[in-house]
Amino acid sequence: MSLYVCCRAGRNVSHSTHPSDITSAMDRVYADYPGNIHNSIANQSFSVISRSTPVFDDNRNFEGVFYLEPKYLIVTGYARVDYRLDVLKHFDIKHADQWSDEKLVAFIWATFGTKALDVVAGDYSVVVFNPESHEVHIIRSAMGNYACFYFLCANSGMCLVSSTLLPILNNRFESLDPNLDYLVMSCMGLHTSIRGSSETQWKNVFSASAGSVTTISADNSVQSERFWYPEHLRPLHYPHQNDYFEHFLELYHDAIHQRLHPQANHGGFMSGGFDSSSVSVIAHKHLQKMGKSYKAFTSIPAYPESVITYKGKMSDESMMVNYMLRDHPEMLHQYVKSEHFGPLDAMKLDMQSNGMFTMNFQNNYWLYETYRLANKSGIQILLNGNLGNLTLSWDGYDVYKGYLLQAKYGSFVCDLLSNSIHGKANPLRTMWTDFRKTMTQGDHVTLEYLLKKSESNLSRKIESLQHPFDVREVCEEIDSLFSEKVFTHGLPNTFNMKYRWFVLVMKSVRTNNLDHLAKLGVEMRDPTVDKRVSEFCFRMPLSMFYRKGVRRYFARNVFKGILPDELIANTDRGHQAADIRHRVKLQLPEIEKELAKPLRMLPFQVKLDDALQKIDQLKKESGATVSQNEVVGSILGTVSLFVQDEYMQNCIK
Repeated sequence: MSLYVCCRAGRNVSHSTHPSDITSAMDRVYADYPGNIHNSIANQSFSVISRSTPVFDDNRNFEGVFYLEPKYLIVTGYARVDYRLDVLKHFDIKHADQWSDEKLVAFIWATFGTKALDVVAGDYSVVVFNPESHEVHIIRSAMGNYACFYFLCANSGMCLVSSTLLPILNNRFESLDPNLDYLVMSCMGLHTSIRGSSETQWKNVFSASAGSVTTISADNSVQSERFWYPEHLRPLHYPHQNDYFEHFLELYHDAIHQRLHPQANHGGFMSGGFDSSSVSVIAHKHLQKMGKSYKAFTSIPAYPESVITYKGKMSDESMMVNYMLRDHPEMLHQYVKSEHFGPLDAMKLDMQSNGMFTMNFQNNYWLYETYRLANKSGIQILLNGNLGNLTLSWDGYDVYKGYLLQAKYGSFVCDLLSNSIHGKANPLRTMWTDFRKTMTQGDHVTLEYLLKKSESNLSRKIESLQHPFDVREVCEEIDSLFSEKVFTHGLPNTFNMKYRWFVLVMKSVRTNNLDHLAKLGVEMRDPTVDKRVSEFCFRMPLSMFYRKGVRRYFARNVFKGILPDELIANTDRGHQAADIRHRVKLQLPEIEKELAKPLRMLPFQVKLDDALQKIDQLKKESGATVSQNEVVGSILGTVSLFVQDEYMQNCIK
């Protein structure tokens, strides 16, 4: 992976400030990263620098920063183009065997236009600078695995583009101001995707959209042109369900194989669910043929005696993992307990490494420990199945709504009765519940439904903030977003909703840890969001995901013979931060110290009474109750604001 930064001078900046000031600023920013400057191109109006890192580089002929002839465009970034031979054949590109993937992406865009990038699958974030027009073009792959940020300097007119927020936060040209609306929405759990995926916690600092080319003109005006339109996909209709299974497995094997390299060391997460387990087993088999090994990591509670047992959830997934190891005894494996790394530690590390608001309080501690152990084991490529729940193992949760909206009343009744029989539920009560949900939501998620659904969580968070912020206006924006009629080929509303949530999750969460991983020398790759795999899953009928009361029907059938029978039959979900309550208790003295610090950067005040009361409640508790998780969530959510504020203060300094 390459860390890169591009700085373009504004119209109001004197030539005397460049390139030395820009270059020296970049050097100071990257001083904490291992490796030397790979190469750079600079003159009196711009500077582009690429710094290489020790992450395994399977990118052929990586150049860092280079000229793209004949137009002499300046290109930097990082790219892994999947199905490369297919891409070359599609565009009839010859004599490109020695091209880097960055060059290939830039060439296709410059030659064939933005829409042509829909053919280019893989993970890439490529920046193209035109020295003549002073335009900056940011090209991000459809799945958006690699982030790219840009800072539009309001006073100087300069533009700073970087693969990480850190150079922007350490810029020497213009101070940063907090983005109040973003911060409030983050506190409410809405993140930035609601009001545009480009926003960050800093004003004038944005994230380039995935599946798009973002163009920043010389006057710092911004335009974004999409090239990925999953809403235009046509539904699949195969005569037999086995056809879906066979076609998917072909695509899935290719997707996993594309993310492997015969010279790298591989590992991955293996939780005991369909997604990570299937990735691990298939990757392991491919690597065996290469004469390579695969090491899987599983998080388990370090304090099992403190774990709260939930109906339908596994607090310790080692049983399922042991079934996997029974069937594949040659697979390397390590349990991760993270005994000496708590949620507060992870929160602070997340801010220091990524400069972004912590969005996953409960899982970061074991995720970071897994990264560390992988690095210690010499692993360079880590596989995961993070978003498989939205593709291959989707549970079909809103299938009833889809049937009603499509007037498939027979299917609605049949599946409802089957579900009631298998789930031992009252069919009339189930029918009324689903009918009511469908009628109240209509064709989209209404404001009323959103507020009611999250009343116990969202409303409390809103009330805990003192800020002149029109929450209802934001919720109306959400309502408007979800009411758009974007699907053009008769796909059911359930698919519409699934796609939208998928995009929201992808654009707000997925890129948080990339820079820290680069420093560790580990790269994450997720086959479950491979472009071909994702589009195939989007196109499948609803009935393939939910049938006769069986949720995750597709995953349970497609992986028969690949995953253990015990895992296929399991209906419990994993709870991978099961001992979070006890971990918070261990860190309560440090947490209280954090809450004693003044909030100076964030322009709103937090009512601490609720958080402090919950801390007292946690201290005095005599036994574990289910409600304790809400207590923990409230404490972590509040302390995260103080960690964020302290970090922002340091950035300003």
